[in-house]
Amino acid sequence: MVWVEILILFLVSALISAAEMATFSARVERMRQAHEAGNHAGRLVLVYQRSPVAFLAAGQLLATAANFLLGAIISNQLTPIVTPWFLAQSWIQETHAQPIASGLILLVMTIAALIVTNVIPKQIGFDHADAIALWFAKPFYWLIRITRPLAWLVSRTSKIAEDAVNRRARLGARVTEQDLLTLIREGIRSGAIDKRESEFVQNAFQLSERTCGEVMTPIAEIEALDLNWDRKRMEEAIRQSSHSYLPVFRGGWEDTSGLLRVRDWYCGEDVPLTSLLSELPRLNEKQSAIDLFETLRARETKMTLVEDENQAVVGVITLNDAVTLVAGRMKSIEA
Repeated sequence: MVWVEILILFLVSALISAAEMATFSARVERMRQAHEAGNHAGRLVLVYQRSPVAFLAAGQLLATAANFLLGAIISNQLTPIVTPWFLAQSWIQETHAQPIASGLILLVMTIAALIVTNVIPKQIGFDHADAIALWFAKPFYWLIRITRPLAWLVSRTSKIAEDAVNRRARLGARVTEQDLLTLIREGIRSGAIDKRESEFVQNAFQLSERTCGEVMTPIAEIEALDLNWDRKRMEEAIRQSSHSYLPVFRGGWEDTSGLLRVRDWYCGEDVPLTSLLSELPRLNEKQSAIDLFETLRARETKMTLVEDENQAVVGVITLNDAVTLVAGRMKSIEA
């Protein structure tokens, strides 16, 4: 029975290692295709890749617990077996026999665990990343929910340590943001830099400090279309809207289908609505505005959804919102 428990604990650690490697090695395009085909595990994998803290914390909590139990069980089972052999050796003092036996067991089991629960599973996870990532996405979703209190403590502690390290690194930097701002102010006074240019630069420096949650428009204020509506209701909603782009979902924000350019709707009356939709990427509310600009540029989209730590959609950010961060408030540029 004990050996069955040991085997199960080895298996748990190995599966977690394989799942972690597969999730962060999975191809983004394959995950999008899986989601578009109706496999919601594809979207979960994309969420884990964008915001890995909760995923890694949940996995490592379970793996740590498994390894702790594994070490305790193996030590209790094997030390009494190995110790008598060392006691029988004349060149080993009796007081040293048990520590030597325990140390030898620890060394052997560490090497075995490294191979069985890390090297081999991670190689398998890398070789079959797409399939394994999809398979483990939903189990990890529930694991994250179950371990959320402990995962929050781990992520919070990690964040504090990360901030402390980053703060120390910033203090030791040769050129700081404040140094650059001082140079800009001197340039304004000397006439070498236009004051309006300096406003853009100062706004750009603040992008890393602004989060998507601060920039977004709350979901309650967003106009959207539902694929479950009939064409008459859909057309009425589009006609009443003043926006050039509208997000489209099916039944609710948890099943978002894409982004519709209103002009395409009027130009393609006989074309299914789903074929007119473009990708609608997602960002976590804690990601910075820099991530927002990178996403909008890389995906060539006019809008992105914002979700909380539970992957629930809580808001929307448009291209107009993003430009406003640097250029200031202006008339909508969505058209």
